[in-house]
Amino acid sequence: MIAAAAFVGMLAGFTMHLMNLRMQNIGISGSLISLSVALQALAICVSAFAARWILPKIGLRATLATGGILCSSSLLAMFFSVDFHVISGLRIAFAVGLTPLVIASEYIVTAHNRHDAQGHVIAWYATALGFGTIAGPLLVSVININDASSFAGGAGMLLLGTAALRNFLSGDEGKSTRRTTTLGPLLFMPAAFYAAFVFGAADNGGLSMLPVYGSLNGYINSDAATLAVFAAIGATISPFPVSWIASRFDTTRTLVSLAIFAMVVTVALPSAIPSKPVAFGLAAALGAIIEGIYTVALIHLSRERRVTCLASLNACFVSMCSLGEVAGPMASSISMELLGPHGLVVTLAIVFALYASKLVNRSIGKSQVRFVSN
Repeated sequence: MIAAAAFVGMLAGFTMHLMNLRMQNIGISGSLISLSVALQALAICVSAFAARWILPKIGLRATLATGGILCSSSLLAMFFSVDFHVISGLRIAFAVGLTPLVIASEYIVTAHNRHDAQGHVIAWYATALGFGTIAGPLLVSVININDASSFAGGAGMLLLGTAALRNFLSGDEGKSTRRTTTLGPLLFMPAAFYAAFVFGAADNGGLSMLPVYGSLNGYINSDAATLAVFAAIGATISPFPVSWIASRFDTTRTLVSLAIFAMVVTVALPSAIPSKPVAFGLAAALGAIIEGIYTVALIHLSRERRVTCLASLNACFVSMCSLGEVAGPMASSISMELLGPHGLVVTLAIVFALYASKLVNRSIGKSQVRFVSN
């Protein structure tokens, strides 16, 4: 079960690198590639948001076959096109098809486990996602991206992942008669859903920008890329210790602590950048904390006792992650253009500070309500 969910998560990272490098090899500029990545993230955000109304009617299992066929066929068709507009359209179709797979994989790890094993199962899943950020580029580096067989292999793996996920879902899972308002989930479980946005923004607008940040601060290409490698290593090793902490302490307080630690590490980065070993260590710490935020947010979400609501909640979670993935790079790019290289640090610090203050204010408000009621 964990392997099937993690396999789909790793495929998402693998196919992203495959499509980006293919576009680069056929001469599409970096700015247009970034635009297509943003469009793909936006398509996942919109699709996941729409899934909140579709899933309660037809269930999770019914969406997987269509999603698997759509994303695998779009990936394969992408190899046979060199036009940017066609490729972007195919990436949007790929994103729409991938969305049910991502929702189903998160649903499986949040719903299909015993209460006392939730943190452990989610840690395995998050570890696999972190490993995917390393394995994806490695897989792409050893295959021939100018050969259709690599895209056919990716399409085949997507279909295999789809079949595996369907095997663990019954026809009724995801169906529900309960209706929620548009902002209902955000008001119901803000700690988890704002964490999803923070994770998406910090991951796509922070960790993915570390090589650019290193280059702008005088690093050669190999050293700049090493920053991202250390961040990925930190993301891979953090889920288990973080889940252990989250299983023993309040998840909201854990999220506040992680946000504060992330802010401190981010603010320390400019002074540490002249020393490469220290900068690599901070990059690993930042990757670990950001992946930790995702892990704890999923654990927080999994504690919702009404399992019939979890499919819709997971759809909202994926939507918030993708929204952050769109907003993060935009904010980072604008701040770096206005404030120089360290604008990236300013953006991340503000994101983490706002999230921590939001949760602290909510906790204080709850404490005051309890005090008055008592």
